[in-house]
Amino acid sequence: FNITIDEYDALSQRQGGVCAICRSKETMKNKYGLKRLAVDHNHLTGKIRGLLCGRCNQALGLFASDEEGVGRLLSAVEYMRRNNV
Repeated sequence: FNITIDEYDALSQRQGGVCAICRSKETMKNKYGLKRLAVDHNHLTGKIRGLLCGRCNQALGLFASDEEGVGRLLSAVEYMRRNNV
Protein backbone atom coordinates (compact mmCIF):
# COMPACT_ATOMS: atom_id res chain seq x y z
CA PHE A 1 0.00 0.00 0.00
CA ASN A 2 1.14 3.55 -0.60
CA ILE A 3 2.91 4.55 2.65
CA THR A 4 6.51 5.46 3.29
CA ILE A 5 8.98 3.16 5.01
CA ASP A 6 9.01 5.56 7.97
CA GLU A 7 5.19 5.40 8.24
CA TYR A 8 5.30 1.60 8.01
CA ASP A 9 8.03 1.39 10.66
CA ALA A 10 6.11 3.71 13.00
CA LEU A 11 2.95 1.64 12.62
CA SER A 12 4.91 -1.57 13.17
CA GLN A 13 6.48 -0.12 16.31
CA ARG A 14 3.05 0.96 17.67
CA GLN A 15 1.83 -2.62 17.15
CA GLY A 16 4.95 -4.13 18.71
CA GLY A 17 5.99 -5.68 15.39
CA VAL A 18 3.09 -8.14 15.47
CA CYS A 19 -0.21 -8.65 13.64
CA ALA A 20 -3.05 -6.36 14.78
CA ILE A 21 -5.46 -9.33 14.86
CA CYS A 22 -3.63 -12.41 16.18
CA ARG A 23 -0.70 -10.58 17.85
CA SER A 24 1.80 -12.96 16.20
CA LYS A 25 4.90 -12.17 14.19
CA GLU A 26 4.78 -12.86 10.45
CA THR A 27 5.58 -16.47 9.56
CA MET A 28 4.92 -16.51 5.81
CA LYS A 29 7.91 -16.45 3.50
CA ASN A 30 8.59 -15.46 -0.07
CA LYS A 31 11.66 -16.00 -2.24
CA TYR A 32 13.49 -13.25 -0.31
CA GLY A 33 12.80 -14.66 3.16
CA LEU A 34 10.27 -13.72 5.81
CA LYS A 35 7.50 -11.47 4.48
CA ARG A 36 6.69 -8.15 6.08
CA LEU A 37 3.36 -7.60 7.77
CA ALA A 38 0.73 -6.53 5.24
CA VAL A 39 -0.73 -3.03 5.33
CA ASP A 40 -4.46 -3.49 5.91
CA HIS A 41 -6.69 -0.71 4.64
CA ASN A 42 -10.32 0.05 3.99
CA HIS A 43 -10.84 -0.57 0.28
CA LEU A 44 -13.58 2.05 0.08
CA THR A 45 -11.87 4.93 1.89
CA GLY A 46 -8.20 3.96 1.63
CA LYS A 47 -7.78 4.52 5.38
CA ILE A 48 -5.04 2.35 6.87
CA ARG A 49 -6.31 0.13 9.69
CA GLY A 50 -3.11 -1.62 10.75
CA LEU A 51 -0.57 -4.30 9.86
CA LEU A 52 -1.61 -7.93 9.51
CA CYS A 53 0.23 -11.21 9.14
CA GLY A 54 -0.32 -13.06 5.88
CA ARG A 55 -2.78 -15.54 7.37
CA CYS A 56 -4.99 -12.89 8.96
CA ASN A 57 -4.77 -10.70 5.87
CA GLN A 58 -5.88 -13.58 3.63
CA ALA A 59 -8.67 -14.58 6.01
CA LEU A 60 -9.92 -11.00 6.27
CA GLY A 61 -9.68 -10.65 2.49
CA LEU A 62 -12.20 -13.45 2.05
CA PHE A 63 -14.77 -11.13 3.59
CA ALA A 64 -15.63 -7.91 1.77
CA SER A 65 -14.57 -4.56 3.22
CA ASP A 66 -18.13 -3.42 3.75
CA GLU A 67 -20.89 -3.80 6.31
CA GLU A 68 -22.21 -6.97 4.65
CA GLY A 69 -18.74 -8.53 4.81
CA VAL A 70 -18.39 -7.66 8.49
CA GLY A 71 -21.75 -9.34 9.09
CA ARG A 72 -20.52 -12.50 7.35
CA LEU A 73 -17.35 -12.44 9.45
CA LEU A 74 -19.35 -12.12 12.68
CA SER A 75 -21.64 -14.94 11.53
CA ALA A 76 -18.59 -17.12 10.90
CA VAL A 77 -17.30 -16.42 14.43
CA GLU A 78 -20.70 -17.28 15.92
CA TYR A 79 -20.82 -20.47 13.84
CA MET A 80 -17.39 -21.54 15.07
CA ARG A 81 -18.33 -20.83 18.70
CA ARG A 82 -21.61 -22.75 18.41
CA ASN A 83 -19.76 -25.73 17.04
CA ASN A 84 -16.95 -25.63 19.61
CA VAL A 85 -14.22 -25.17 17.02
